[in-house]
Amino acid sequence: MYGNVGLSTPRGSGTNGYVVRNLSYIKTRKDNVQYESLDEIKSKSSSLLNRKPNKDILKHEKKRQIEIKCIDLRQQLEEDGQTEEEIEGRVNAFRNALLSAVDVIKDDKSIQEHQVHQLSQAKAVENEKMMKALGIKSNNYVEGASFDRELQAQKKLERATQREKEIEERQKRKEVEERQKRKEVEERQKRKEVEERQKRKEVDERQKRKEVDERQKRKEVDERQKRKEVDERQKRKAERDQEIRDHEKKHRKRSKLKD
Repeated sequence: MYGNVGLSTPRGSGTNGYVVRNLSYIKTRKDNVQYESLDEIKSKSSSLLNRKPNKDILKHEKKRQIEIKCIDLRQQLEEDGQTEEEIEGRVNAFRNALLSAVDVIKDDKSIQEHQVHQLSQAKAVENEKMMKALGIKSNNYVEGASFDRELQAQKKLERATQREKEIEERQKRKEVEERQKRKEVEERQKRKEVEERQKRKEVDERQKRKEVDERQKRKEVDERQKRKEVDERQKRKAERDQEIRDHEKKHRKRSKLKD
């Protein structure tokens, strides 16, 4: 018998008594294994790539690679036959130089698949470069937002409102600048008029001073002329008086001679 089905003896049955397969037996199946689909695997891998890298793990990985380089340097110096003190000094200096560098590891191609945090960091740098190239701001970026019609309509309305606001602000600034320019032009015009009035006033004052000087000069000339005429008249009068006195003297002399 096999599987509770069969003959107890093959005698008289025309068979060999061996049941190869029991088609009437229903086998109880175990729970089916649920394998992940390709989309689920891709979503998990993308979530791992989009996950923020752990800075402590990255720092530890960098220090580990630095220590590997220090060990290689130590082995090379030991092969060269240097002393332990020289080796320690050079290794410590090399370690400090590597630790002081900001970016010790920059080769993204050398990152392995199991280095999740390094992959996340490289993916974040790549996404940042792509966003800069496309002009996308990373502070308000939401993945899949470009397919949300309501959100895009709202953003479009916000951009239109922002543009109108900017246009109004530019118009206001332009009006303020124009008023300021008109005010400056008026002030320059006023200053120019004041300067012209001041110049005309100075010219008038110079003209008046010139006329006063000329009148004073003419007055002085007239006075000198008058004094000269008075002197000449006095001189002529003195000469006539002298002639009269001389004539009287001569007349008296002739009178005396006649007597």
